[in-house]
Amino acid sequence: MTKYTVKAGDSVFGPRGVPHAFSKLGDGVGRMLTTFQPAGKMEECFIAISQGQMKGKPEAEQDAFRKQHGFERVGPPIDILKAL
Repeated sequence: MTKYTVKAGDSVFGPRGVPHAFSKLGDGVGRMLTTFQPAGKMEECFIAISQGQMKGKPEAEQDAFRKQHGFERVGPPIDILKAL
């Protein structure tokens, strides 16, 4: 596993098919710009999420939704405090 700690203006490239995760460390607002090339079904996915279609859905339904849009959750949730 490779971990990157980045600051404002840094970039990290994640090739397609490589499992990955991200977490914000520290106080204040965090912003991240993510691009997809080709976008595939991601735009459709983000539109549905922004419209609240996944709010309150059980995990199994969320996982099925992810798979419909070409990605899946892998591994347990990130517990960043264990890494510190």
